[in-house]
Amino acid sequence: MRIPGYRLHRGSGRAIVTLCGKDFYLGRHGTPESKRKYERLIAEYLSNRETFLARTVRQSDLTIAELLDAFVSHASVEFAGSEFVKIKIALRPVKALYADFPAKDFGPQQLRAVRHRLMTEVHPKRKKLRSRVWINLAISYVVRMFRWGASEELVPPEIHAAIKLVPSLKKGKTDAPETTRVTPVSLATVEATLKHCTPVIEAMVRVQLLTGCRPGEVCRLTPGMIDRRGTVWVARLEEHKTAHRGRERFIYFGPKSQAVLFAFMDRPDDKPLFSPRESEEYRRKQRAEARTTPRNQGNRQGYTARTRANRPPKRMPRESYDRRSYGQALEYAAKKANIRAWGPNRLRHAAATQLRADFGIETASAVLGHSELRTTEVYAERDAAKAIAAALQNG
Repeated sequence: MRIPGYRLHRGSGRAIVTLCGKDFYLGRHGTPESKRKYERLIAEYLSNRETFLARTVRQSDLTIAELLDAFVSHASVEFAGSEFVKIKIALRPVKALYADFPAKDFGPQQLRAVRHRLMTEVHPKRKKLRSRVWINLAISYVVRMFRWGASEELVPPEIHAAIKLVPSLKKGKTDAPETTRVTPVSLATVEATLKHCTPVIEAMVRVQLLTGCRPGEVCRLTPGMIDRRGTVWVARLEEHKTAHRGRERFIYFGPKSQAVLFAFMDRPDDKPLFSPRESEEYRRKQRAEARTTPRNQGNRQGYTARTRANRPPKRMPRESYDRRSYGQALEYAAKKANIRAWGPNRLRHAAATQLRADFGIETASAVLGHSELRTTEVYAERDAAKAIAAALQNG
């Protein structure tokens, strides 16, 4: 990277440097003081280029919109994909209400106004109000933004200290709806759904059930990630939910999950194991085999009005699944099976429950990749059968 140089402004005889498109005058050219100021500005610029301009604005002049832009630039690097999306959604009402508001004047009253906006906001797709848990999470992101702003000297630290005192919404003490608890999906429901899935989706579901991995993790798997030298195959994930905290994430594949993966290992090391294109090819093949119209009538496969007109397809299947498209595929299969839709994260809950029942909570925590046992408690349902047996014997 080219470092902006120390220059002479001929009209005034002062030293000048241009950073992020803005000119900074340093004093009389050639003096030690101007050179020291140049070195200081360059050091501050190189330490964090994304927020340099915002830091040069006086705290009294910085607006919420400018603080938001600087924080989003920071968050795009600091946080993983799904959490970054949540942060952007959470900050929308802040920008809508207070874009031109001085950042130094933001306080508990303004934070409560943002929270009220969130409580009255309808989810654009689900067409219902945001939950209490989501609102508390969104407000925590707003507080985090001001904490970061204070650490970067963009806002006074007193703002973060003040808004942190606003209590979160308590269960039963607010009109915000509660979330439905995520529970393990039953094996009967899984098997009924799999009857209407493509082999690719079926393999993803079985891998999740056998390993307890997250939906996003199974979507990102490639042959190159998996070390197949041992009896148990091990996948090391570079990108995962807790990577920004310095945690490592491994997925372990025993004989059963290896048998599922084996049919998908014949592709380049950097290509996804599970491809929507393969699912679409399978679906089209099944539809062609079920065709009742004579072959010499109607559209033939690959020969339609669109191809005859030499027009490209409206949308080509992507190379890999993501959590959303994977969930949509399961939702579609559940609808065809005439059962209630369920999400792929419930497979992780089911795997966690089984692991805890068979091997204990510490083993379940290690397999799931949790850093704390209390996190595993959220995923692993308590083994009711053991409690019932104890009650029958002792009670």
